Amino acid sequence: MCPQGQIEKLSHLRSGLLAQMQELEQQNLNCTGCLAPCCTFHHNSMRISNSEGVVLVNYLVSQKIDLSHVKKKCQATIQEFRLDKDIFVKAGTRLRRHYTCPFFTDHQLGCSIPPEFKPLGCLAFNPTEPLGKGQTCKSIAYPEFKDGEKLEIPLMILKALENILRVF
Repeated sequence: MCPQGQIEKLSHLRSGLLAQMQELEQQNLNCTGCLAPCCTFHHNSMRISNSEGVVLVNYLVSQKIDLSHVKKKCQATIQEFRLDKDIFVKAGTRLRRHYTCPFFTDHQLGCSIPPEFKPLGCLAFNPTEPLGKGQTCKSIAYPEFKDGEKLEIPLMILKALENILRVF
């Protein structure tokens, strides 16, 4: 698990990003109707912290989502994109791997996780022009949140699931 202070710090950072997203929304800068592949293996290499993984799993538990299904989906993503195979570009630096997020439902529905529980990096990635169709999206500046090693979403979800299942 992770300390409550980490969850509170993460929540504070997330609220700042959500406020920035609301400002962008007022300028019609949002993901509504976008068919861009930002959450797929074409562009996604998102890594999350332990606390972000715990928040996601706690959300899934609160929604009574079948954790065995989530676990299988994460394991399938790891296998398909070989996320369990470390590739180092230099001593101690892992290559960022592209993969389709296990919470990406399809192009019409997008992410199945509400913004209040999404990883910071996901919230920070936004369009820069209205109806840009994903061609001009980029990350807005946000404070780095670290509480240990960051891992790809499916790897960190499995790690958080293991911790939670040990508690029960």
